[in-house]
Amino acid sequence: MDGWLHYCMSAMGGFFGAFALMSAAERFANAQTGNLLDMMIHLADGNAAEMLARLGALIMYIAGLVAADLVDRHTGICGRKLSLWVDAGGLLLSMALMRAESPVHPVAALYPVFFVTAFQWTSYGGARGFSSASLFSTNNLKQCVTGWTEYFVTGDPKMKEKGAFYLFTLLFFMLGALYGATVLRRWALPGALAGLLPLGIARIMLFIKEKNRI
Repeated sequence: MDGWLHYCMSAMGGFFGAFALMSAAERFANAQTGNLLDMMIHLADGNAAEMLARLGALIMYIAGLVAADLVDRHTGICGRKLSLWVDAGGLLLSMALMRAESPVHPVAALYPVFFVTAFQWTSYGGARGFSSASLFSTNNLKQCVTGWTEYFVTGDPKMKEKGAFYLFTLLFFMLGALYGATVLRRWALPGALAGLLPLGIARIMLFIKEKNRI
């Protein structure tokens, strides 16, 4: 169940990626590399307004990481359960900020997504003994390739398990992105409500895990 829960949240990561990239900001809000580079480019250009908009995104991402860590280490709250509500709230808030009549800067409209994806990363950082981000794919791709390479070279079944785990993580991430892109192309911004579906499925999985412990 841990593996399937991770795959489900990877699909949600793909959905958030498509949602952010297809917004007016055209920004990948699940990670910070692109945002930091844009911030430096606008700083070099002397464009203070655009640089500060991206600095705000960095602050929101850091706030999400800090909040998730504090919840995990210093409260009795289940971070995984809370993360599902935080994801849902962030998605709905970003949708509200993206309304056509909203005067919010396109990057600022994604601030909730920057926050909630950082929160999700801390709450869902892997499964089955493997560390894996459910929100972006570069390291997952690397681990998938190295796992399968080692399996074909050595025949080690642990490497096969590793390769399969990261392969499924990548596949579900891409399926989530495809799902998000499809509903957004078909129904525009209201289609983003479809992102609540994988969150609901993840909550059912957590409920089943709890029942099985009884």
